[in-house]
Amino acid sequence: MGFEELLAQSVADAVRQAQAPLIARIESLERLLTAQGGERQSDLLTLEQVAARLRVSKRTVLRYVEKGQLHAPTGAGHARRWRVRDLSNFGEAV
Repeated sequence: MGFEELLAQSVADAVRQAQAPLIARIESLERLLTAQGGERQSDLLTLEQVAARLRVSKRTVLRYVEKGQLHAPTGAGHARRWRVRDLSNFGEAV
């Protein structure tokens, strides 16, 4: 094994060692958030995803929100997201 390969392997090992506690902490925080009733990233949908699920245009989704027929998204600007459970409730109300 040459010097460059040895160096690359050492760096890769160091990165894995540094990542392990961070990944464990993120998973722990996600479990805590979920237990407290928070949403995981996978429980949130973008405007495009909401429109696709409802089989309407993005503008129609925004009209539903304006009329109060659909819960307003969380976040702001391009970071707005809708909860999956709000869409389930919307489907039941329609």
